[in-house]
Amino acid sequence: MVFETNSILVQRVSIKSYQQGSTSYPNELCSYGEGLYSQLNYIVQNLLLSNQLSPSTIKLVEESSELQNLITEISAHIGQSTGIASIVIGTKYYAQNKNQINLPIDIMTKHDLSQESLLRLFQGHEDQKAEIEAKLKDVIYETCVVANDHLLTAREKLKAVKEEISKIISTTEDELILRKSKTWKKQVPDCLFLEKNDFDILSKNIENNYWKLVWNSYRNYQKRQI
Repeated sequence: MVFETNSILVQRVSIKSYQQGSTSYPNELCSYGEGLYSQLNYIVQNLLLSNQLSPSTIKLVEESSELQNLITEISAHIGQSTGIASIVIGTKYYAQNKNQINLPIDIMTKHDLSQESLLRLFQGHEDQKAEIEAKLKDVIYETCVVANDHLLTAREKLKAVKEEISKIISTTEDELILRKSKTWKKQVPDCLFLEKNDFDILSKNIENNYWKLVWNSYRNYQKRQI
């Protein structure tokens, strides 16, 4: 359950090399998310499961190896989903500033979309703009489906976490767990969806700072929604 912070940081540094080249397949995006964002989730997980912050939660987790595994897997899937989302949102930045496209090559090939055509689009060339934009939406959609699959998996595992917690609480005699369990929040934060903008990463709504982001993050943290 406990992750070595040093090894996590080493993985984060090594995964940065990913950003020096473009990707080939969706599973490489998942590996990127696992190596970067999941590692951050593991660090936060370690901090939150410290004796100083949550002694009752520590006691609960120690009651079940299954619960430990589920919590870790949820962190992993959310991290992988976050990694894919960051690559999608950063597509325009990398194209304009790094001359680089990080979207999955196989999905782009499926929709007859080349890296060169995307670079030209993001760098202001107008030829075949409408056709390229339409194909780009399809590529973004299919890429986001992979991210959404990880969120769906995290939701399913969260249900299993709730069931396991209920089982532990119904059988434990630990007074600390019984007392504190009444105030535990049992969900995890939500996310914003590209679907609202028809998977158009060229939309100004994607580029602009979203003023509701901080509020939504806080509200969903309080509700623990995914």
